[in-house]
Amino acid sequence: MNFNYQASLATDALVPTGKVSPIKQFSTNCMIKLSIRVMLLILLLITASLAHTANLLFKSNFGAGVSLTSPTGYYTNGAWQYLTGTDRETGYSWPVKALGANLSGIQLITSDPVDSSTIGNYITNEIRQVIGPKGDLVNELFHNVKIKGDLGQADSQAPLVINRPWTIGDVNDLYITYWFKYESDFPSKLTRDVPGAGWRDMFAFKTGGYLNDWRGDYRVSVVILKG
Repeated sequence: MNFNYQASLATDALVPTGKVSPIKQFSTNCMIKLSIRVMLLILLLITASLAHTANLLFKSNFGAGVSLTSPTGYYTNGAWQYLTGTDRETGYSWPVKALGANLSGIQLITSDPVDSSTIGNYITNEIRQVIGPKGDLVNELFHNVKIKGDLGQADSQAPLVINRPWTIGDVNDLYITYWFKYESDFPSKLTRDVPGAGWRDMFAFKTGGYLNDWRGDYRVSVVILKG
């Protein structure tokens, strides 16, 4: 997964981002959750200012200097894995600090209880070099979810999560752009023969301020659904 993550502020227009296309988000009371199954190429986070100019907050190509930690913070059905280091291609460092973010990492969610000796049987992540969408070599963050559980239940997943505390105020607009690639046989892995199956969650954001607790009051998802 090549993560080109960039942030800026604007009110009327999207900011040109070159390699990526923008997604608009309202309010800083949000958690940005990328439910990724295979690859995420070039992710760009942008917010915009009242002067209609872009202020770049973060950008990463998963370039040299960026690495993945070993899974840590184990809980019954999963763990966390973090990106760390300074991207020498962009100069931005992981973890993301833009807009007051206090967490950015991959949440490894498994269908069964796991520990450090078994989690690799369910999910692995790696930064690797591949041919990008324009034919040049790029780095990507590659997610491999091996044991998925029952169809339609979303038992095992590896979302890249960026969290911003809902208590520190709002942001008017937020733009994210990225390249995302699924495996070549992806269409054959979707089925409508099982109730609740035939879908893949690509991106979601949600607020966390509902009733002054973390559960949130608003969520928007982008989903691929087999017809």
